[in-house]
Amino acid sequence: MSVYTGTHDILVTDSRALTQRARDAGATVDYTEEIGMQHDYALFPLIRQAHTAREDIARILRA
Repeated sequence: MSVYTGTHDILVTDSRALTQRARDAGATVDYTEEIGMQHDYALFPLIRQAHTAREDIARILRA
């Protein structure tokens, strides 16, 4: 499972809790929390972190 969130995401605490619960249950979780990013930051084309997140997501989907 992969989780992408930002420190300014309204759901950041939920993302952290989801990640911890999944790991506690034995799941492998790739967790990315970008400083200063808001909810759905990966959808914004001019943000460097968004580009990186989209590349990661595309790589995961192709695997």
